Amino acid sequence: MFTLKERHELEIEKAISRIIYATARLTGAGVDEIDDAQTRRRAKDVEGRVVAMLATIRVVGLNQAETARRFGYADHSTISYLLRKFRGDSRIEDIVSDVCEAAKEPQLPLLQKTA
Repeated sequence: MFTLKERHELEIEKAISRIIYATARLTGAGVDEIDDAQTRRRAKDVEGRVVAMLATIRVVGLNQAETARRFGYADHSTISYLLRKFRGDSRIEDIVSDVCEAAKEPQLPLLQKTA
């Protein structure tokens, strides 16, 4: 049996997982590269990570610090820089909107976290 907090956290993880898969599908970035900031720094993967973070903030409602921790950044300063850099870019905003819509699809796979 899960506590209310545990169920809430599980729902957040499911939503973020769908956002990551939708982002990978729409941007061509790798799922693992989007999910973890410590992976390769190819432009496509960084852009995909930014799209996923913007969609996470929009759909899930996490603040920048929570979003930064979830995507593997030490603190919110890096995510603040990336979001300032890409916000207002109409192409990125269009992709974020598409990801937010696509993430509603329940058939998207969920990330398999390994301990």
